Amino acid sequence: MRALAYGYFGRLSDGEQQREFYLRRLFRIAPLYYLATFFQLALNHPPLWPLHNPVEMFLNLTFLFGLSPNHVAGIALASWSIGVEMLFYAILPLVLFLVRDLLSAIVFTVVSSVAAVVYFVALSGMPGVPFDFIQHGFVFNLPYFAFGLLAFFVWKAASPRAFWPTLVGVVVGVWLMLWAAGAFGAALATPLGSAVYQTLWGAPLALMCLAAAWRDGPPVSWAFTR
Repeated sequence: MRALAYGYFGRLSDGEQQREFYLRRLFRIAPLYYLATFFQLALNHPPLWPLHNPVEMFLNLTFLFGLSPNHVAGIALASWSIGVEMLFYAILPLVLFLVRDLLSAIVFTVVSSVAAVVYFVALSGMPGVPFDFIQHGFVFNLPYFAFGLLAFFVWKAASPRAFWPTLVGVVVGVWLMLWAAGAFGAALATPLGSAVYQTLWGAPLALMCLAAAWRDGPPVSWAFTR
């Protein structure tokens, strides 16, 4: 997300720019995704399966399967992440229109994190709602994009830009998350604890993106990574 914000912040303001963005995303992702989808169909289903399951085929071909509780996993292996990603791309111009500075990025991150926790807790144990739809749903994964966007605005605002202190923050953040998994195991087994814990992983991951983005230190400044 930090890379997307860097590439498109202030560049999705009109219809032509948005059209180019959507086409780039589509042709970057769709060919391999469709290949993987039809490979799985050929491997695991009879030839006429798509005709007998038109709704599932439509949702997978249009990248909308992430909105369906019964089809969120997708046909291709691990394609749930593609479903989440494409839905976020669909709203990215609106997100970048609303989130224009560090403060609005903080607000967006907090709001999306709260929404993710509420979504997870509200749907956990609800009859007829598969756990895959809770865990892999768009709402629950939105905070990870928000943390990435927050990292971009921190990157823009921070001066001086220090790689090593940020890397220390990554190490400490990951250690704290791993420590919390052992120290609060019982609490994290509840829907609320699990939702909060998983959402908070966005913070060290954002710091990791931030550390990699600093131009005054490795790995960006190494000659073979330029």
